[in-house]
Amino acid sequence: MRRTRTPLIRVHMTVDVAQVTVSVTDDDPWALPLPGRPGPGAEGEREDGQGLFLVARLSLAWGATIHGGCSPTHKAIWFTLATDGAAHADHAVDT
Repeated sequence: MRRTRTPLIRVHMTVDVAQVTVSVTDDDPWALPLPGRPGPGAEGEREDGQGLFLVARLSLAWGATIHGGCSPTHKAIWFTLATDGAAHADHAVDT
């Protein structure tokens, strides 16, 4: 698992009857993650991003939000899980 290089991360959860949304924020707005394909880690294959690949497959929606306007200060990677078996998204939603 690849972790942020910033010293501080924040986790925020919003829970209601139908869904849970989790947001993880760090202070590096320019390092956006990309989902990788799961694999054995053979030479030439990406080894990072596999956790985000799972998030993308299991979540109703996920994405990245950059905060700070013209001078970005931090980013949030978020995902929403549905409790009612709603259709899953296979791609990111930019906000």
